[in-house]
Amino acid sequence: MLAAVNGEADAALGEIARRQSGIFTRADARAAGIADSAIAARLRSGVWVADYGGAIRASTTPNTIGARERAALARAGEGAALSHLSAARRWALGAPQPEQVWITVPTARNPRSVTGVRVVRSRHMSDELVRHVQGVPVLEPARTIADLALLLDHRQLTAIALAAMQRMLCRLEDVKMWHARLAGRPGSADLGRALEEADPALESILAAEFARLASASDSFDCRVRVEPSRWRTGCL
Repeated sequence: MLAAVNGEADAALGEIARRQSGIFTRADARAAGIADSAIAARLRSGVWVADYGGAIRASTTPNTIGARERAALARAGEGAALSHLSAARRWALGAPQPEQVWITVPTARNPRSVTGVRVVRSRHMSDELVRHVQGVPVLEPARTIADLALLLDHRQLTAIALAAMQRMLCRLEDVKMWHARLAGRPGSADLGRALEEADPALESILAAEFARLASASDSFDCRVRVEPSRWRTGCL
């Protein structure tokens, strides 16, 4: 009878873990019907592995980036969301791959950063800013782009902002709002410059100028050459 009960508990926990990239917590295990003594025994034996001190996975579960993100979120607890490079990865913004999991939490909470997990506390954190991507809480794209200003240069930010707007993940006005709200943070100047270059109005001006030059080529042999440091138009 006990084996049958344990089998049902393991099946229930397995269903929870499958929805969370193989990650679960002690609370999940208890809710499935597994006793604390059994949890401790499985961790001691190596059947289960504890990640970041708060999340658990079976030793047979691959330690993928998705699993590490889930584990870091489980450790951080309520109100946490992927942010910065980790959010950019989930939104496929083309940012560099993160070497650690980035998480933002409200200032009222204070989970510590540990090896492999960077925790940021923010006064500008609310449920309205969090989206769920494949069941994982992630900060919205506009806020993510603003946060990336801490880590990337203006060229990278420009490319990411343009790509996000083209995919209709956010509007320029949304990112500008975050730029104003987070003014004074490191990277703010780079973000401002990136937003100027990503402005559709500027893009329209450049397109019109290109059309004018193309029209002028009916009368002149004009060639546009790209040099490492600048654009130069040469007319022969």
